[in-house]
Amino acid sequence: MKEAFAQFGVKHFIPVSCLSGRGLPELKNLLIEVALKQRNMGEQIPKSYLELEQLVAKKRTDLLAEKKPVLPTHNKFHQFPY
Repeated sequence: MKEAFAQFGVKHFIPVSCLSGRGLPELKNLLIEVALKQRNMGEQIPKSYLELEQLVAKKRTDLLAEKKPVLPTHNKFHQFPY
């Protein structure tokens, strides 16, 4: 799979599962590693970004509490306009 996306500049490929969480620790570690190498590291994060992060986390918590899926089904995903 990694080779298929190499033409687009993809340097890493880590399969993850939103349902089981498989691969998420590896993805998190890679994201941190790559982010720390960015030249703009150390700049302040806009407050709106932090507020958005909190809203997303709250929505996920609320959905889990209501026993609703935290991600769209395959069919619903393909209905998104993009």
